[in-house]
Amino acid sequence: MIDLSISEDNIKKIELFFSEVPGAIQKIIKKSLVQTASEVRKTQKKEVKKKYSIDTKQLNTKNIFIKKKPGEISLLASKKARNIEDYYISLRKPSKTKQYIKGAVFKGSGKDIKNMFWAFYKNKTESIGLYKRDENNKIKKVKSPSIFSLVSSVPTDEIESKIQEIFENNLEKIIEEEMGKL
Repeated sequence: MIDLSISEDNIKKIELFFSEVPGAIQKIIKKSLVQTASEVRKTQKKEVKKKYSIDTKQLNTKNIFIKKKPGEISLLASKKARNIEDYYISLRKPSKTKQYIKGAVFKGSGKDIKNMFWAFYKNKTESIGLYKRDENNKIKKVKSPSIFSLVSSVPTDEIESKIQEIFENNLEKIIEEEMGKL
């Protein structure tokens, strides 16, 4: 929930404006919420890039997206587990190596993964990827955290205060723009 603080002078102007144009309030709030959500998404992407070694292509609008409902905006992220290739890997392309492949989800924390190797699985060319052998001698594709878990690790206290500030600023700008059109 967002608390809004408006000065007394502006309240009178806004009340007069909304009495003349009654349908404008929904439009203004929706526009302000969308702008706020997109700025929060940018902030979350920056925080994730600082902490994790994820490929920046993975932080696109398909994986972190805005869901719009009347009077409500939600910022959502993909819960699908990512392939380990989306993060730091010492051997980016499939090839033989005598050394262990290093991998890291967090920046600066690469470690050898002894039982990880590049392979095709069950003769499907689209299934090329990094696999590992588990304790039951089964071969499984190596997975890593989802975008949702990365985004949800960003501190919410800082973001909540930014959301409040951004929403108020956007709302004031949009109201002034709309009042200027009259």
